[in-house]
Amino acid sequence: MTLSDIKSQIWAFTNKDLDRVKAAVKVCQPEENTVQYWQRVLLYLQSTPERKPSKRKVKEPDWVYERYNKAYRDYQAREFPVWVKDGHTLDARQCDTSTANGLQTFIQNYLTWTGSYGNRINTTGRQLPDGKWIKGTTKRGTGDILACISGRMVFFEVKAGKDKASDKQLEQQRKVRASGGEYLFVRTAEEFLTEYEKL
Repeated sequence: MTLSDIKSQIWAFTNKDLDRVKAAVKVCQPEENTVQYWQRVLLYLQSTPERKPSKRKVKEPDWVYERYNKAYRDYQAREFPVWVKDGHTLDARQCDTSTANGLQTFIQNYLTWTGSYGNRINTTGRQLPDGKWIKGTTKRGTGDILACISGRMVFFEVKAGKDKASDKQLEQQRKVRASGGEYLFVRTAEEFLTEYEKL
């Protein structure tokens, strides 16, 4: 069997899934363009079950992605006017907003691109080289993202799946609102954009 035949088998076996092939190649290193090497890659793929797509994917309404891309285009026009004038613009890289991390990235990007202030907050502390953890100094229940929108301080606490608000978070929400700020829980990019427009 030739090298070309084996690569064709790999391509057909993975249903032209380039990411899956790349992952197998990475595992089967060192890379060498030989029949034996690519046979190992094929064997690895055949013995490794195909990873099922995540069920947590959230399909946001089309207007959410349009608003996100428009914010990125406007940001590019402000920051790189010559580049944009010459027709060189990029589309925003889409985030998986079904995960907390993806939704936080979406919010952080949108705030930055629209000229608002946004900063992700880490409350977990940090890990030392010996494996021990140093507790963070941020108050428990603080929102995931601190924002300043039109002069108003806003915390966004991102919730994914069945995650619920903790007592500490509800306490922080009460204190922030009592001081004139806002503390919002959001589960989707659509919810975030709706709240953002209200602010």
